[in-house]
Amino acid sequence: MKIHGTPASRAELNLPSPPPASGHPPRPEVDSFEPGERLQGHRLPLPSTRTPDVNRAPRLPADPAPRLQRPVLFVHGYMGMPEEFMDMSAWLTRDGVNRDGGILDGAAPGPIDPEADLFAIRYTRPWQTMETDAQELHNVIEAICQATGATGVDVVAHSKGALDTRKYLMEADEKVDHVVMIGTPNAGTLLADIELLIREGLGRPMKPPIKDPEVKATLDQLRADRVDRQGNPRNPALRELNESWEIQRGRAEFLAITGNGIPTINEVSGVTFLGDGTVTRRSAAPEGIPARHAWFSVHGSLAGNQAVMRETFAFLTGQPLSVSEDIFETPEDQARAESLGLVPKVQPEGPPEALPEGPDGFLVADPGQKGRS
Repeated sequence: MKIHGTPASRAELNLPSPPPASGHPPRPEVDSFEPGERLQGHRLPLPSTRTPDVNRAPRLPADPAPRLQRPVLFVHGYMGMPEEFMDMSAWLTRDGVNRDGGILDGAAPGPIDPEADLFAIRYTRPWQTMETDAQELHNVIEAICQATGATGVDVVAHSKGALDTRKYLMEADEKVDHVVMIGTPNAGTLLADIELLIREGLGRPMKPPIKDPEVKATLDQLRADRVDRQGNPRNPALRELNESWEIQRGRAEFLAITGNGIPTINEVSGVTFLGDGTVTRRSAAPEGIPARHAWFSVHGSLAGNQAVMRETFAFLTGQPLSVSEDIFETPEDQARAESLGLVPKVQPEGPPEALPEGPDGFLVADPGQKGRS
């Protein structure tokens, strides 16, 4: 997204200036939009909310870049930024295979390169409700289609960005063909519940550290999709969106990418390894669509995982997906998952009699061995 080569300035990344040496930025005591704008770059030092290092060398797949069939729009999530897709962009534009159209402002997309294939949206604020973000998606998608002559776009969305896209798909005149949902809290995330508890119960806003009413409204839409003791949904906006899932599936083709191998808070066992540290695999992979599970990438790093890149653009260009739903960036990652017993071991190729099945359907190397290898 034109952020390789010349280093991007803090202004271009929409980041605040460093705080003065005398101390930390002033903490707002009242709800206010202005302080929120000043502080939006001050995030907790969590992997899922890291600021992308735009000056590092990109890590790209060795495979040739695929030729895109439709314009692709990158959509960031809550407290995110379009620079999270910098590796995907560098790979797709390598050797001039596809053309970068840059980052478009959600409220006013501005002039658009009619020859470009690849775009990203920057929401007005990174903590907006699904309704607000869906309107900004509408603005950008309409502008792309008008400029390029395309009848629709493909969306690659991280986290809440896919919820925004699903909300946009409820429009009768939507223009989306395919959606790749990467680490998306389709059933919500308990981290939003925890943030709301701390924000409201203790008066200590953390992510972001501001008191902006839009932040609370957005967190309410990200909390886990549960019901209270009276059977009322705690997250009515997400419940309503999920009740219309079949409509959305009928309007676009979906692929879900989940993160795995990172301890993640869940509602059943307390912590699960089937998650990316922010969103559980169950939440990220709704029923009825293909899914691929990427191992050992935290929530904020999923879009830069090379295995995720390959699956994403195989799906968008009509190529076969990987045979296994479990995908690994390196052979070491696969060996690690196997050694921990998180995935079944892949056995060497051989005649069928050399690879009998155990009672649970997993292959075993030793005919006398039972269960998982």
